[in-house]
This record gives sequence, structure tokens and C-alpha cells, in this order.
Amino acid sequence: MQNLVSNAAQRAPDPANWGSLERESRALEPALQTRALQASLQTTYGGAAREFSDVSQPQLLVCDHRGRGLGSRLRALVREQCAMEICSSLGASLAHLAANKVDLLVLDPITDAALELPAIEAAARLQRQAKGSRSVTVVERGPPTLVVVDTQLGLLPSLRAKRPEGASWDQIRRDASNSEFLFRIEQLLQQVEVQGRIDALQHSATHDDRTDLLRPNAFAEQLAAHFSAAQRHHMELALLMIDLDGFGQVNKRFGHHVGDELIHSVGGVIAKSLRTEDLAGRYGGDEFSILLPYTGRQAADHVVQRLLEGLRELSGPRPGQAEPLRVSGSLGLESYGPGDALSLEDLTQHAERAMREAKRLGGDRAVHFRDWQGA
Repeated sequence: MQNLVSNAAQRAPDPANWGSLERESRALEPALQTRALQASLQTTYGGAAREFSDVSQPQLLVCDHRGRGLGSRLRALVREQCAMEICSSLGASLAHLAANKVDLLVLDPITDAALELPAIEAAARLQRQAKGSRSVTVVERGPPTLVVVDTQLGLLPSLRAKRPEGASWDQIRRDASNSEFLFRIEQLLQQVEVQGRIDALQHSATHDDRTDLLRPNAFAEQLAAHFSAAQRHHMELALLMIDLDGFGQVNKRFGHHVGDELIHSVGGVIAKSLRTEDLAGRYGGDEFSILLPYTGRQAADHVVQRLLEGLRELSGPRPGQAEPLRVSGSLGLESYGPGDALSLEDLTQHAERAMREAKRLGGDRAVHFRDWQGA
């Protein structure tokens, strides 16, 4: 029985084979009851691939828009193995998705699912944006979705055409057995587990382990792409470079563990100081770069001030240390606008030279290259 469950779970769902899947799920009924589902949920959501901030259970949203009692049916099936919410209208589902993280969604649409799914994905995207994810490699996906349908002919053409790229979802007949509902939910969760691990590996390859900012190569690729777009479309952008003041002395006086904690905290300050479209990377031990797309001189100055103040706020006493830790940074800024003859190499060199000048002047300040050079 265990091999049968494993083999069945490895096969991708084939909407054309309703009959065989129905027979298979009925045969597996003893193995797919609540205990098996609980194990699947814990396996999928117990690791580091997915994050949960306030809850330990997977969050299941049942969109019972048709009002045929789907929510009550599933509540009896999953029992206490996941936290479940039931919404009886599209509006209520959209409001819930925009405000809450959902890990699995079961949709019984009152109209064409192809009309409801795009709205559901848009609401889920709002929630992810509010969370503030900055990954440049992980594709934003909606929650895995099980769509309840009436047809036995497979996925409707209109729904197939609007199937989100990379999304994990499946369909099930409304009159399917309880064991098939559990079977398909388990399959979706297994797909999400695999994709979550792939996403985590991709993120780790491009993001710094200590700060979660971009690694040098990943930042350079993003900078080149944004600079090329700014040239083509005559847009503004700004590039900042940061070097912490006296970081070598921090390691000597307070120890490398304090230095590591400081680098982590600086990454947090940078992330909190930026807008959604901005990008930041860690270039060296204590050097950072920030790209501000669509940003002119005045808006960039506001970001610079937030960064300087945020770094200063990291100063203060440390446990077991007689002297307080002083934290500040030297910032260099260069901006690009329509009509400028700057190349990408010019932009980066100017920002770095301005940063070195800020360091030469004593640190804890920012220097704009054009002000310094009178450009």
C-alpha cells in the first residue's frame, strides 16, 4: 500500500483520466484519511522552504462561492490538521486573500473559474507585496488551488488558456469521493513542497546568507538591465554605494560575532529604507550597493538621509563591553537622467569615487558625485 501511494503521488495529475483516478483514489482510501493528510501537510510546511510568521498550521481557504456546503464537507475531512477559513462570496475571498497568507485554496466558483482565478491571484499578489519580498529569482505564485468543476471532459478551454504560469493547481468533479478530495489535496501539497525547495535554492544562489541582499553578480545583472532600460526609455535612476566607517575596529574591539551581527543589522536597515522597486546588494565585507530605479536627485537624497539615520541608530552599548558601539557609513551617490552621456561603467565609478570622498571627509555623510565635481 505504501508503494502504491508513493507511485501514485509521483504522477502528474491528468485531467483526461478521471475514471482511472477515481478508481485509484477509492483503492487508496484507507491510506489517505486524515492521518495521511496530516503527515503530508507537516512534511510540506515543516521545513525551511516555506515561512510562517504567526501560525504553525497550514492555512486552508475554502471559497464556497456556489454555496453547496463544500466548506462544511472539507472541515469534517481535514478536522484539526490545518486552520481553515470559509468564504461564501468572491468579494469575501478577495478580501481574505489580500489580508492573509493562504497556503492552499479550494475554489467552487459560482461562475466560470477562468473569470474568478485572475482576481484571486491578484488579491494574493497584494498580500505578498505587503509582506515585502525582494527576491529577484523566485517566481511569484498564487496559493496552490483545487478547482471544483461540473464537467467530466477535462479542463475547460477558457480555464486552460488562463492557467497561471508555474502555478500548482488541479481540478476535481463536484461529486468526487472524499478520498479523491484528500488525494488531490495531497498531490498539490507535494508539488508545492518540491517547488518550494527549488525556489529556496534559487534564492540562496543569488542572495547573501547574512543580509539576504543580492550577491555581487546578481546585483550587477540587475543594475545592467535597469541601466539599459533607463537609456532606452529616457528614465532616471540613481546608484548608491555604502562603506561602513571603522568596521575593522569593530571586529578588533568587540569580536567577530559582533561584527557579524552588525552586518546583519545593516542589511535590515537597508531593506527597510527602500521602496518595493529598489534593489540592494552586498559587495564585500562591509560594502553595499543600492539601485534606485525611476529616481531623480531629490528622491534619492531622501533615501540617503533614511540610510544615514538608520545606520546611526544601530549605535549603542553592547553587553559585556565597556565602550558603546558607534555605527555610521560613508555614502557615495551618482544619478542618471535623460540626456546624460554616462555609461554604466561611469555610473559605478562615480558612485564609488564619491563614497571614497565621503570616507576621506571623515565618514558619517553622503557625497553626490556631481556636487563634488561640479558637474
